[in-house]
Amino acid sequence: MNIKKGDRVIHRKAKEWGIGEILELGNGPRCRIFFANKGNTLISTDSLDLLEKVEGKSAEHPLLDNLKLSGDKEVKYKTISELITKFINIFPKGFYDDNYYKEERDYKIEAHELMLRLLNKSEYDKMLESEEYEEICSRALKIVNKTNLIFPNEKMALKDGLKSAENKKCLQYHYFSFYMVSLNYLKDSAFLLKLYILLKQPNGQPRHIFYLLLILINIYS
Repeated sequence: MNIKKGDRVIHRKAKEWGIGEILELGNGPRCRIFFANKGNTLISTDSLDLLEKVEGKSAEHPLLDNLKLSGDKEVKYKTISELITKFINIFPKGFYDDNYYKEERDYKIEAHELMLRLLNKSEYDKMLESEEYEEICSRALKIVNKTNLIFPNEKMALKDGLKSAENKKCLQYHYFSFYMVSLNYLKDSAFLLKLYILLKQPNGQPRHIFYLLLILINIYS
């Protein structure tokens, strides 16, 4: 069969592995394929006739489309079914488990409620109109600190990035524009990438504004 590196395939005798992408195919005795439901797998080159090439829409898979592997570094891959099993072992009642609410959900709801109190649209519009940039930033940072949606070092970077009056003012108008966009766009990764490029300036400071915007998206949605 005429296959090459990068092709999408399925294994005729192990269809439960799902679609795979050929990562290595040389003159050696084995080829390396990453299967969506199994991870890295070595297949004997003598068994290549068991592979069936998949093309077009049938070859699309979100995991493989975004697959990023670093050379020969071993990847500790877990299949979706393995992750579900692990999740259920931790939270037996799934998303309705009391511990799930306590450890993963309640504090996000509290952050959401804090957001509605401190930066609801009515309050925000009043402060924006009166140019209370310092107060808006102060409230925004309080909301950010209620969640773990960004790393602690990035929280510090955000705080440092909002020390200048220029960046405080910049935050208000980028956020206001962002606020008015449909949530459908806010959940679009391509849109977020374009936004990041738009906000990125030579001095790098609006990078921190972008992190805050991501926090606000998570809270509002």
